[in-house]
Amino acid sequence: MSKKGFTLVELVVVIAIIGVLVAILIPTLMNYVRKAKLKSANHNAKVVFNTVNAAVTDMQANGEDYNVVSCTAVVDCTQKPNASKVLECEVYNALSENGDGAGYAFWVAGEDGRYKLAQWCSTNNPTSASVVGQYPDPKSNIEDLPDVYSWGTKF
Repeated sequence: MSKKGFTLVELVVVIAIIGVLVAILIPTLMNYVRKAKLKSANHNAKVVFNTVNAAVTDMQANGEDYNVVSCTAVVDCTQKPNASKVLECEVYNALSENGDGAGYAFWVAGEDGRYKLAQWCSTNNPTSASVVGQYPDPKSNIEDLPDVYSWGTKF
């Protein structure tokens, strides 16, 4: 009578093959996650850029006196700002409608009365481990991001 089942050697070989496959897949999948976060951050930065420019254009069209200035501090988009901060409220509303916009925004004004750069990050103090999106000139590859960067600096 023959016994049916797997030998210990067969089980070890199968476990080793599975281990090799997992070792190959995990870094690849993590890279996809970081690229997806970068794409989302770039999209949120584009939302900030378009929202700020549209809000200023509307204010100027309505005859409201509004000086186009750079955002001097990072705007916390995780909570609704005071109603007197018109641009911050507009950005908060646009990002909250976006779904995953809770984070921090920064924008830089140009001399022509328009904004020339917007950045978005999920943390208040971006580090090399953070994913910062910007618009215009968004980065499409996570490897293109610098090791050290600051708010308002094109990368």
